[in-house]
Amino acid sequence: MKKKSLEMNGKNIAYLEEGNPQNPCVLLLHGWPETSLAWKDIIPFIVDSGYRAIAPDLPGFGQSESFDLELTLDRYVEFIGSFMQQLSLTHVHLFLHDWGGVVGLKWASENPSQVLSLFLGDTLYTHYAKWHPLGEKFRIPQVGEQYMAGFANRESWNATMKKEIPTVANEVLEDFYQIFTTPKGLEVSLQLYRNTNFDELESEAGKLSRIIAPVTIVWGDNDHFTPKDIAFVIKENELPQSEVHIIPGAGHFIHLECPEKVQPFVKLHLDKMKHENDT
Repeated sequence: MKKKSLEMNGKNIAYLEEGNPQNPCVLLLHGWPETSLAWKDIIPFIVDSGYRAIAPDLPGFGQSESFDLELTLDRYVEFIGSFMQQLSLTHVHLFLHDWGGVVGLKWASENPSQVLSLFLGDTLYTHYAKWHPLGEKFRIPQVGEQYMAGFANRESWNATMKKEIPTVANEVLEDFYQIFTTPKGLEVSLQLYRNTNFDELESEAGKLSRIIAPVTIVWGDNDHFTPKDIAFVIKENELPQSEVHIIPGAGHFIHLECPEKVQPFVKLHLDKMKHENDT
């Protein structure tokens, strides 16, 4: 898949786009330390289902340049709105993973009428959430810098990711690795973790319930970064209409680790949406 690019506020933003521009749009948001290529095995199924797929490299990731200002969750939320406006997207189906879920769900809570449906998994968007051990280390001054320096070692990085996703393609790893190749990229990663506090999401509790669109939640049973219990917390407290599917044996990076197990749920979700729109 070849990325396109556009300019936003003087910054280059890379993104994938596939499918007929006249078809309903699916906007896919990746997590850390990913890029739009996290969705490479999912996008073809979206297109085959009669939809247009758009997946940006979030600012600071992959081939997208970073913000000049201090990185915050709210700035990423603002980016989603600006990115959509630049591509003339008014209503979207949101596919979300990891940090893309935190950003995308906050955007959705502020713009519920623009959400046609949600397909999410392995993410955190609740004040009940707790940081996984690696996230806690990232948040500690000096300790976080040491861990990021370890990720910046290409050999160590490849070994770590191959352990998480044994079948991941080298081109995907190389694209993900770009965030560790510059001091700015390392800073982006640390700011993302240090400027986001889950207890502050308590004031956001319940806002997602304004979304009446269908929701599918797909989660890895063995996700040790975002435990599967969070899927049911989100359903119970925010999105009661959710259909939750737990994939046995799968970890955190389900879209790359076992796309063949995620793809049927993608098709089911989008076929259902298409049927509802036709009736």
